Amino acid sequence: MKCIKARNVRESVETTSLENRVREILHAIKTGGKEALLKLVKELDGYEGPLKVRIEEMDRALKSTPPALLKALERAIKNIRSFHRAQRNMIKETTLATEKGVIAGIRFAPVESAAVYIPSGRYPLPSTVLMSVIPAQEAQVPRIVALSPARGTQGIHPTILAALRLLGIEEVYAMGGAHGIGAVAYGVEGIRPVEFVVGPGNVYVTEAKRQLFGTIGIDGLAGPSEVLIIADETSNPSYVAADLLAQSEHDPLARSVLFSTSETLAEEVLKYLKLHLKTIDKTGSIEACWNGNGEIYVGTINEAIDFANEMAPEHLELSIANADAYVERFKSYGAVFLGCWSAEAFGDYIAGTNHILPTAGTARWNGALWTGTFMRPQYMLKLEREGAASLSKSGQVLASKEGLLAHKLSMELRGETND
Repeated sequence: MKCIKARNVRESVETTSLENRVREILHAIKTGGKEALLKLVKELDGYEGPLKVRIEEMDRALKSTPPALLKALERAIKNIRSFHRAQRNMIKETTLATEKGVIAGIRFAPVESAAVYIPSGRYPLPSTVLMSVIPAQEAQVPRIVALSPARGTQGIHPTILAALRLLGIEEVYAMGGAHGIGAVAYGVEGIRPVEFVVGPGNVYVTEAKRQLFGTIGIDGLAGPSEVLIIADETSNPSYVAADLLAQSEHDPLARSVLFSTSETLAEEVLKYLKLHLKTIDKTGSIEACWNGNGEIYVGTINEAIDFANEMAPEHLELSIANADAYVERFKSYGAVFLGCWSAEAFGDYIAGTNHILPTAGTARWNGALWTGTFMRPQYMLKLEREGAASLSKSGQVLASKEGLLAHKLSMELRGETND
């Protein structure tokens, strides 16, 4: 394996100071309630308006949405909903007689309430609204809350409000960061607590979710976004370069990696990177991210597979011939995109798959946000008299071996009842 371009920077976060600051914010919310929340929203978000967004404001945002954007949102909603409804339909209640008189079952129940966090940055992210809300709706979560940071005195961006209104979400709060997560976790005056929180955010949001896990359930801890593209001599270098830069524009720490089985292809990609940057990078931020976090390697397809399985990337593009034949050898990723036409960007927005995915190697054990994220598997066991009698003696042996005499007695009594 040959390295053509290595990363020049590494992520560096002062974790102790971050943890302490988030702990202070959460403590303030827990002890100070709404008064503390309003103070933090003013201090950190620069917003002094009402926290709960009025329906009339959401209606105005929807009416002011340009027709082309509205049509694109509606198409994305259709595809995302279709795919996540299919996920719900594959989650089936099941019962099985493991022995005569012994019935085991499993059912799936949605969480009672969930909050979706919608980040705010240089541009609004209505796609994240769709990706987080629709799976919760398809899971039939009774109460869905949305929170997003205000843009200073202007409140939440109207495009975000329009997307929420299209989906029928009415409980929306203009607050972000650790203080917003704390407010929906603990509850404050006028905001009931939720059971589950999903959605990506900055390091303060992620740290707040980490510290509050146990008080609330969470979908995962999001890190900087990442893509690994496996390419060969059949790949289109212009497409590959565009896909690498699409990842680099997410944030300054986004990681874009190309592993090519063709050095000629890798060199062509470098040329197209320069060409594309001239036309799309108005501020220099994409180039800065690529220069710092971009990587290019050349090697065999087997080396590429080993590299991918070690990295466990959030996004994996297989821009190679016969991608379908190779996909089973790739074991860990958040989402895989097969063939040169399957740009990750389609998955980010409109194809139907979810873009909230595990990062930083956590795809080895965690998975994508899906309808089942919002559902709890619950077991059921029903024993008839003959079933209890049949299991009693064997169960007592196991309980005795573990020294749990009350367990033994519980089963013994039921065995005696049926003698």
